[in-house]
Amino acid sequence: MPPSRTESAIRRSRRSLDKSPTMRPNFGAAVEDDEIQVREPKVPSTNRKTTVGLDRIALEVDGLRYGWHLRPDIYHEEVPEYPTALPVGLKPKDPRPAPLLLEDLECIKTLGEGVSGKVVLVRTTRRSHPLDRPGTLFAMKIVTRKYFRSLDQYSTYDKNCERSALTELPWNPFVTGLIATFVDTRNVYLALEFASSGTLRSLIRKHAPLSASTIQFYFCAIAAGLTFLHDHDIVHRDVKPENILIGAGGYPVLADFGSARKLEADFVRRVIDEDGDVVEVGPDATSDWELPGSTAYTPPELIKVNEFEERDFYFGPTVDWYATGVILFEMATRQFPYYGKTDKSCARRILRGGYKWPRVKEARLGRTMKAFVDALLEADPANRMGMYGVQQIMKHPWLRNVDWAKVVSREYVIPMELDDPFTTQTWHRDPLPQQKMVPGLRVVKPALYLRHDKRFRGRPEI
Repeated sequence: MPPSRTESAIRRSRRSLDKSPTMRPNFGAAVEDDEIQVREPKVPSTNRKTTVGLDRIALEVDGLRYGWHLRPDIYHEEVPEYPTALPVGLKPKDPRPAPLLLEDLECIKTLGEGVSGKVVLVRTTRRSHPLDRPGTLFAMKIVTRKYFRSLDQYSTYDKNCERSALTELPWNPFVTGLIATFVDTRNVYLALEFASSGTLRSLIRKHAPLSASTIQFYFCAIAAGLTFLHDHDIVHRDVKPENILIGAGGYPVLADFGSARKLEADFVRRVIDEDGDVVEVGPDATSDWELPGSTAYTPPELIKVNEFEERDFYFGPTVDWYATGVILFEMATRQFPYYGKTDKSCARRILRGGYKWPRVKEARLGRTMKAFVDALLEADPANRMGMYGVQQIMKHPWLRNVDWAKVVSREYVIPMELDDPFTTQTWHRDPLPQQKMVPGLRVVKPALYLRHDKRFRGRPEI
């Protein structure tokens, strides 16, 4: 079959391209040889058959038979090379900041001193991470290694009681949380949450005797903290105003767990055996549980004046509830129910019992409140308020109007506004520790006018 006139025109165009490669045919003009005009290219669109280009026009004229020899010049069908491994310097970064180190803290003030060691105020100095907050304040408890060596070698719980108690607890607004622990060649450091409004002891000294509503507010917050500890099988054993801090929001917070105990190991339980007799189950805690804290806040079952005296020991959460009764009595009257010039005389009065309510003009004490305090100060732990759990305390008539859900969520308005000065700028009442005594912690020297201030309690130790 002879070729059509269109095919002849295309072949002549190819021969002209072979003779002069630099010349390109103009498909928009007429072909003079056979007087045949080729139509102009269509506007580009998504249709595969209407794209601009020499090969596309050939395809449009005669399908897929012509124009393929020009495709390698127009289209590059090479496969791109992708990297098979990440560059050496490109590694994913952890968005969280690194844990605090002892070198990231500095001591700026002494807050107090106890039996086991000092408590100082420290602040952070690290700025290497975007989430770092330089100037954040913590309370740092410093305990020497010598103190741990002085404890009984068989009492391993004594050596780590505070750290163990705090690390096993989740965060709670009524308990000071443990932030981190550090150690150096001389000391063990416990970084705790800082409460900037002082202690309940300072509040009692300034404002006691308190009103019944104020006493009820602070007792409910303390009870919420003790309930949290008892639910986690921990007995504080040293509840007193010095160990109850006042946070920035005005709510009390329990602190100092150096005398705390776990109920699984030390709780002497009273159970009824098969014969119907009441027996005590648990280890012998006569030597470990005696006088754990201050004598004035110690219940009579923990006091043994004579070493050979036999007593009916029963230890448990009622130890803490007895201490709260003493605190209630102190907030209401500014006095102790049992007081002695020495610990031994105070212990004898506690064993003797029979305290009396003083007459205080400023205090308005109702019968219901007195009955509640008397129930907490019951000498027999089996008959003491709180023996059967916190539900027994919550159902007392003195607390019938308390919404405990609001207490736990801290929705009650604080009864009084407390002084909350900028702690880092207040003058120092206690001397700072010597740098050689805390080798791993940097001690910041106070200003010159503070170093020679007569309000220091003694010469600064720096």
